[in-house]
Amino acid sequence: VLCGVAVGSLLPAGGGAETADDLQAQADALRARNESLAAGSQSALASLTMIQSRLAQARAELASFRARSAKVRAKRQIVGRELRVVRGALRATHRALAGRLQTIYEEEDADVLGVILGAGSLDEAISAVETLDLAVQQDENLLAQARTVTRRLAHLRTTLAARQRELDQLAAVKAAATRSLLNARAERLRALASLSAARSANAGRIEELDDQAR
Repeated sequence: VLCGVAVGSLLPAGGGAETADDLQAQADALRARNESLAAGSQSALASLTMIQSRLAQARAELASFRARSAKVRAKRQIVGRELRVVRGALRATHRALAGRLQTIYEEEDADVLGVILGAGSLDEAISAVETLDLAVQQDENLLAQARTVTRRLAHLRTTLAARQRELDQLAAVKAAATRSLLNARAERLRALASLSAARSANAGRIEELDDQAR
């Protein structure tokens, strides 16, 4: 009975005894498998290195686009404030000119006539009229300058808005690329972990088979 138990303990589940050569063949097959897994790990590691490089570049470009967009946004705000100030000045100048013209032309030149009548000489009267005309001309010049500045600022604001939209779109593209690369990196890390676990398990089994084959 003891002999039978001893013999039975040597029999594999399939019904045939495994020889040292069989065990060694299994160990060799696992070693070959580990070599293949090692090659796969090297490939995954190389791919991971490339992904890391691309990810760093994408993150740098994303940060750059966002920083540039923030600068353009800040400049837009400054231009917007300047535009509001200039438009306010334009309205004030327009009102002042309208009031001056109303005083001169709509009240039958009463002020001009009063100046002329109160003048001590013809030269003084002419000088007074010229002074009034000069004031009107100055108001008109201020209006022209304000309109020019307003157009320039409005154009600049439009240009900045278009530039900011462009930068925001580029940032969105880089953000999407960054997310994609992060997913790819996570996939490679999982693959490396899986390959490492398989190689470790195979190494343990190889050691067991080598011990049994001795």
